[in-house]
Amino acid sequence: MSQQSSRLATAAATLGALAVVVGAGGVLGATLGVLAPMQGFGAFALGGLLGVVSVIVSGFALRATRAGSGRSGRGRAWLGLVLGGVMLATLLRGASAGAGLPRINDITTDPDDPPQFEYAKRDPATRERSYDYPAGFAEQQRAAYPDLAPITLAAPPDAAFEAAQQAAAELGFEVTLSDEARGVIEARDTSRCSASSTTSRSASALPTAAARSSTSARSRATAAATSAPTRSASAPSPARSSPEWEAASLGR
Repeated sequence: MSQQSSRLATAAATLGALAVVVGAGGVLGATLGVLAPMQGFGAFALGGLLGVVSVIVSGFALRATRAGSGRSGRGRAWLGLVLGGVMLATLLRGASAGAGLPRINDITTDPDDPPQFEYAKRDPATRERSYDYPAGFAEQQRAAYPDLAPITLAAPPDAAFEAAQQAAAELGFEVTLSDEARGVIEARDTSRCSASSTTSRSASALPTAAARSSTSARSRATAAATSAPTRSASAPSPARSSPEWEAASLGR
């Protein structure tokens, strides 16, 4: 006796394949600069949602194609379940990385007096966003990262400035401003998946992160040491399709 092909099984396999294509396409598009970082993230999230739907439909399809049902397509139902499950598991794994951590995108080693940004406020690609330190972030940061504090280098400001400039060069940053009189270095680096702005005033090593982040540090110097508070703020790039790191101000 001929069996009727299950439409549910076909739908499950189609949804599972679409979930993987959309999710992987979002990551690849952002990596190659074809999509803006948030567009890539949105596609990845959509892939995860399609994965959820695929898993649900696959469950019904497996029931519909059980032995004695008279319907074919059980292999397609299993395919949809596997593909949707892989995409869903990938999404959940990524989401679980920040479990238990505060949902803040601006962190500083000196929440009482966070360093301010200069270059990032003037750059057409970043000046549209606010660089004010958000109210309420300090309390969340202290609770999550109680040991976070400014670094202190056993060096005077001029030596700290040279060390900072060397750190920027070693990290492959494009220096956009170097003002030794003020002890200010501004630099920019392009990553594959995200964008970031960094501002600092000291000899702090310039940080990197997986989002557009602005990091700022301000030094307080004695004759033999330089203290370097830092700040890092993350946000999607509104004006660039490819991510960039903009490091700014290492000063005295």
